[in-house]
Amino acid sequence: MTTPEHGQDARPPPSIFDRHPPELPVPGCLPRFPRKEFAVRVWRTAAFAAVALGFCTSFAAEPERPIGRVTIDRLFGGFGEGVPGSAPPPPAPLSSSGTDTIGRAAVSAAATVDGRFAYTWSENGEEVTLLRGSCVIRHEGTTLLADEMVLWRRPTPDGEQVIAYLDGNARLEEAGKSIAEPSMVFSFPAESVELRAAEQIARSEVDDPLYQRALGRRRTTTGSAGAVGNPLATEQESPIDSEMGYETVALRPTPGKLRRVRIFQRSTVPFNVESVRSTQTIPPEQVTVITGGVNVLIDGLDDQIGLVDLSADKAVIWTQSMNENFEQEQVQSEDTPYTVYLEGNIIIRQGDREIRAQRAIYDAREERALMERAELRAFIPALGSDLRLRADNLRQLSRGRFHAFDAWTTTSTFGQPGYRLQSREIFVEPRYDVNLQWLGAGSTVVDPATGMEMVETNWVRSYGNTVRVGEVPILYSPYLAGPAEDINIPLKQAAVGNDRIFGFRVKTVWDPFDLFGIEQPPGVNLNLLADYYSERGPGGGLSGNYNGEDLFGVEDRFRGTGIGYYVHDDGQDRLGRFRNDLEPSTDNRYRFKWRHRHDFPVHAHVNAELGIVSDRNMLEQYFSTEFNNDKDQENLLYATQSLDDLGFGNWSYELLGKAPLNDFETVTGWYPKGDLWGLSEPLFDGWLTWSSHTLAGYGDINPADPDDYRDERFFDPLPYAPDVEGASFMTRHQLDLHLPVGPVNIVPFAMGEAAFWEEGMDGDSLGRLTSSVGVRASTQFQRVFPNVYNRTLGLNGLAHKIRLEGEYRLTDTTEPLGDVAQYNEFDDNAQERVRYRLPDAFFRGALPDTLDPRFYGVRTGAGVPLGSPYYELVEDQQVIRLAARQRLQTKAGPPGRLRIRDWMTLDTGLSLFPNADRDNFGETAGLIFGNYSWLVSDRTRFLADAQYDMFDNAQRLWSAGFRTQRSRRGSLYLGARHIEFGRQRTDILVGSYSYVMSPKWISTLAGYIDVRDTANTGESLTLTRVGADFLFHLGLQDNRNTDNFGVTFAIEPRFGNMRSANTMQLSSLLTPPINP
Repeated sequence: MTTPEHGQDARPPPSIFDRHPPELPVPGCLPRFPRKEFAVRVWRTAAFAAVALGFCTSFAAEPERPIGRVTIDRLFGGFGEGVPGSAPPPPAPLSSSGTDTIGRAAVSAAATVDGRFAYTWSENGEEVTLLRGSCVIRHEGTTLLADEMVLWRRPTPDGEQVIAYLDGNARLEEAGKSIAEPSMVFSFPAESVELRAAEQIARSEVDDPLYQRALGRRRTTTGSAGAVGNPLATEQESPIDSEMGYETVALRPTPGKLRRVRIFQRSTVPFNVESVRSTQTIPPEQVTVITGGVNVLIDGLDDQIGLVDLSADKAVIWTQSMNENFEQEQVQSEDTPYTVYLEGNIIIRQGDREIRAQRAIYDAREERALMERAELRAFIPALGSDLRLRADNLRQLSRGRFHAFDAWTTTSTFGQPGYRLQSREIFVEPRYDVNLQWLGAGSTVVDPATGMEMVETNWVRSYGNTVRVGEVPILYSPYLAGPAEDINIPLKQAAVGNDRIFGFRVKTVWDPFDLFGIEQPPGVNLNLLADYYSERGPGGGLSGNYNGEDLFGVEDRFRGTGIGYYVHDDGQDRLGRFRNDLEPSTDNRYRFKWRHRHDFPVHAHVNAELGIVSDRNMLEQYFSTEFNNDKDQENLLYATQSLDDLGFGNWSYELLGKAPLNDFETVTGWYPKGDLWGLSEPLFDGWLTWSSHTLAGYGDINPADPDDYRDERFFDPLPYAPDVEGASFMTRHQLDLHLPVGPVNIVPFAMGEAAFWEEGMDGDSLGRLTSSVGVRASTQFQRVFPNVYNRTLGLNGLAHKIRLEGEYRLTDTTEPLGDVAQYNEFDDNAQERVRYRLPDAFFRGALPDTLDPRFYGVRTGAGVPLGSPYYELVEDQQVIRLAARQRLQTKAGPPGRLRIRDWMTLDTGLSLFPNADRDNFGETAGLIFGNYSWLVSDRTRFLADAQYDMFDNAQRLWSAGFRTQRSRRGSLYLGARHIEFGRQRTDILVGSYSYVMSPKWISTLAGYIDVRDTANTGESLTLTRVGADFLFHLGLQDNRNTDNFGVTFAIEPRFGNMRSANTMQLSSLLTPPINP
């Protein structure tokens, strides 16, 4: 069967309401017709119900099968979680007089009233209390809760009569019963009332909007200051028109779990009702026919289901007959039969889920349903969007089991979707698996046979599947299976392109669970990579991530990520200047990475990493962004724990084991290493603090093997990483004396260190003693200019804040830095690759001392702090470090909600070396730096920074640029950078922008130009076509450094969780509306 949107038969099926004998009039209200027509109308109602039952025959006779669909599951209760805002079943009324009261005794016990704020006053002989914030009334086992309340208390001979108006998240709770509404009104007697608000104010608040709402509600509910009417009613509810001849009866108490049914007119036009008592069944049934638009609300079915809202043009209702009259509101036992047949413009809602159909029948007791030409919309959090399911025939056979015929699913919002998964049949059923419990996801049930907890997941199976884009089939699978949150489209991403490095390439990402029908464990995401490069060869692998909790049953949490990739490469690597046309050491190239973190509740966590690469250039060629920006591929096991739970709040320890498996990198193995930390232990009432860091381990420095670099033009091993190994020990202790002198904080300090290495730079054992003493001082002051105002510059008042910092340090050590091997790396692999080439490529084999990275670390003091990970970087030194940090701050924001923000910031500083010849290449001043930022407007900022040294062959760096960001329209950056070291100088102009040219097109451009060497230039341009369901990218790139030019075309889905990194980068540009 095809839907009307696909252009075939759009006529609705014949209605049972069109099958009345032509001589009979249109049904009206039962009390309006003459007695002589009563028998005819009873006959017509029975015939109408019989025809509706004919539609239900297949529904009732359908054999039970474990089938269904996820979104119907969420509609009728298979997901195992409550729906926020749904109303639970109401308690049975405790009075038959028409006044709903709380409590069963005529004279009740005392009541308590809690809240954050309470205003009290007297009015018309009543004590009035207005409460706000976490309001609670407790009285004889009954609890009333709301965000706000108004209470009227009138003295009675037995105590007090209380009328309470509840507003905002109002809820009544009794033993085993609960009801929630936006607002409620209750009346109850109490022996006394105890007000326990945190803050009580004696002041009249009669003009408060809350009190006015409460007063209006009280008047409309009671008509006077007397008894309060039905607390279940809300403002939009109204009793049946008295002209219809029906009376409102008291709700009958019902044992066990309750179901509440309320019937309203669908619009402002009253509905027509015909209700008769049928004695053809035992017990008798009440058959009700409603036309003219009806809205049926059913709640209390189950705590997990919530409110079910049924709307249609016409309805037939079968339920157990309680009396001869039609009841607009009923409270029934959950075992009471209640079946509703709906026809015409059907809308079924629950929470944020909605079903539209032409005909439907729903059995509330058996939780079964049948719908024809139905479409369901439901928001699936795992997808991040609405999921649509359309089926010619949609059945719910029992709780959690569904079956759809001739169905398709999509997240497209268009009537005729841009893509869909077309299936002959779709089934859904709950599954239970003990083996999934370790991942800590899903709801659990207990196996009565074994007593073990089992995880419940909703599982979908579909047959005869075709993935269509528009009307074009692109994929077919006879069978798909997976969790209900997955839309079962196996292809996630696809891209094709061509360039001079890889040739023609095709890259695809697949979901292996959908592709092979494998059950996906909760918390696990997995991608299957399948690629082809015409100049290199085929490639493929797996990538993914996972997370979970309670793996060991101790409230632990864990997460991890990994990738494994292989490519059969018969081409050459092209990595840039000096390194083009490199022959890989093997044709079988691969990489494997796994990173895991486990957090325990005892302030401890464990990290595990495994990183193996086939050759030195694999990552840089195929995963260049990761190689340049991510941490190194390492093989380690690391654990740390704070000793706070043992009464040592300032102490912690670390354990590290690390094995170098990639011999083409310079890596230190630790077998193992342990650290003990103690930070800021107070002594003498806090005037003195003691900090300590002690470590011991066995280290093995593995320098890069020169044979792995024999095909490169330039290679020099790192001079400070020899092939040595042995025990390593270090302990450092520091005392800080805190001496505040007026506005100046003065902290004298003294640090001492003892270190030992079994093998130093020359392979011999080495011991070192180090002392470092000095004083730190800081102060800050400000001046405020409240009358400064300039709309153009965005100034609303101005405050100038200055913080001055200074430090003097004298360091003395017994061993020179040149004798100490560098066991702790301070560069990652990408920087080390540059250092291998730097001496031969730019300095004829001898790197100047001014560019020695270890001596640079000594000058900046990188190895002196107590917690420095590079404690080897210590040398005799005397230095004074000075810094000034300035802020110009103003106020911004709407009146009454002003916030302080930095308008301009300027940080400057330098270091002075009294022994300049020893410590700073003959120059007293060095390490001069400055950082400047100016917030030109809310969207534009000017940035600049510089670093400068005055001796020959020093590095001199500066950069400056403008950055503007308009999240709904685009972003722009323009800047310049200067890099100078020795005789090498580089001046680069950098620019990038993203711009929404129209709601359908986005362009991005990035480029850099070396104005001194035009061979070092690169540009990239991407045009993105924004579709409802897909992003279509066309990219051009030109990199003269690698002599590469390429074109790429990629398709990215925008639906569900199938979003790539590029999609997320453009997400701020994809949000309508587009503002100029």
